[in-house]
Amino acid sequence: MQVYSEPTKLTLILPDADLKVNMKMNSLPDHADFNVDSSLWYLKKFNIFDNFSRDELESVTSILHLNEYKKREPIVLPSEPQQRIYFVIKGRAKLSRVQEDGKEAILEILGPGEVFGHIAFPKEHYFNALVVALEKCMVGHIHKKDFNALLAKKPDLCLEVNKVVGARLIKIENRLTELLFQDVPSRLARLLIRLSDEYPHEMACGLRIDMILTQQELANLIGASREMASITLNRFKQSGWIDIHSHHICVHDMQALTELAK
Repeated sequence: MQVYSEPTKLTLILPDADLKVNMKMNSLPDHADFNVDSSLWYLKKFNIFDNFSRDELESVTSILHLNEYKKREPIVLPSEPQQRIYFVIKGRAKLSRVQEDGKEAILEILGPGEVFGHIAFPKEHYFNALVVALEKCMVGHIHKKDFNALLAKKPDLCLEVNKVVGARLIKIENRLTELLFQDVPSRLARLLIRLSDEYPHEMACGLRIDMILTQQELANLIGASREMASITLNRFKQSGWIDIHSHHICVHDMQALTELAK
């Protein structure tokens, strides 16, 4: 994990039950190489499309629109009416809430194979969240009316979406429990364990977190100030639990973090 300073204040805001699913994949073709066959290949990696035939997947590719985003470029703004379902194809992005005074809370880090957006809201509904690319990203989207048509034609898709929403609500519940009953060191330990599991990179020194985040973004993920997050990181380093090599966090003592996170 690459860490650098970026001043911002934050507050905690509970996320909506937006969609988030995993994609079973290791690599993706470049944007220029996308065609019907490659589109079918990566769509098959989304769990919600497991029960789709080739013809059904081809119907999805015909309504899927691809866009590329630069690092730190907004993908979705809070002021935009929610008319799309988004599919992360390549890269990583942060989903957050920002108040009028500029305070931010990061709700989720979105990676390849994850889907976000709402599917059952009236036309005037707004997403009420900010999604920004943490690195160069490719994101596809399907218009809500087209996705609703898929739901009507494919009952199995409705079941998969319900599973995702249920899992999402459980995740929100667990995170709320952390914020209510755990202190900052415990929350940071849990975050480092989770990121080590999701973005591992084996190194001679230990397990490096292969993710680029600012210290403020780390703080926003655990509901703490940047100063407190920085102090806690330094304490972990002094204890020999982690180290920072070339701006990347490397976990040396996973057992110690696990004990603290309990």
